[in-house]
Amino acid sequence: MQQKWWQQRFVWLAGIFGGVVIVLMPLLGGLFWRLFQPIAYPREVLFARDAPMQAGFMGVNLLGNVLILLIFGALFLLVQYHREAKLMVAVRGATIGWAVWGVFAVIWPPTSMASVISADQTITVRALVSLIIVMLLAVSFYQIGLQYGRLDHPALNNVWRLAALLMILFSILRLGVQAMGLPLIGVIDQLFAISSVLAPIYTAVYIVRDIQA
Repeated sequence: MQQKWWQQRFVWLAGIFGGVVIVLMPLLGGLFWRLFQPIAYPREVLFARDAPMQAGFMGVNLLGNVLILLIFGALFLLVQYHREAKLMVAVRGATIGWAVWGVFAVIWPPTSMASVISADQTITVRALVSLIIVMLLAVSFYQIGLQYGRLDHPALNNVWRLAALLMILFSILRLGVQAMGLPLIGVIDQLFAISSVLAPIYTAVYIVRDIQA
């Protein structure tokens, strides 16, 4: 029987590549824009309307998000194939959440670089909306972990729940670090980015091992 698109190894590998692109975004920023400081600045500086090469950085980030969505789409169809209804609901929620997050980054970039790195943090509407999206996405991740636990997949259970908790932790910690004016926002932001792609990448690797070449 011919394999469906979501059963193809290259689909999952493409998603893994998307996660790597997202994680390496600060490095790319430092390579192509020498004034960018990955430790002190969050990646959102690269997407601000007045940032040099804003369109290029935005395009690379969008590519990474779309490739990660391949993992979510393929995972949803795989779960549907195995008729795991509760896991389907959780994966659907994460897929929608990731898509909304990606669209949000495109249609509502920071107005300026200064607004991103400013320590004057009366929390903006944009920051609040972003935090809400992240929290809902993290809840979906946690639900996926719980469902994998129910299906006796302890490794997937642990990685999805851990990712959810770390996403929430680093989102809140970033606001605190920025409010205190500490030059470590970029580090916290990078830890958040790693946390956000950790579970999808791990799951893709887990599934690729079982797919015949």
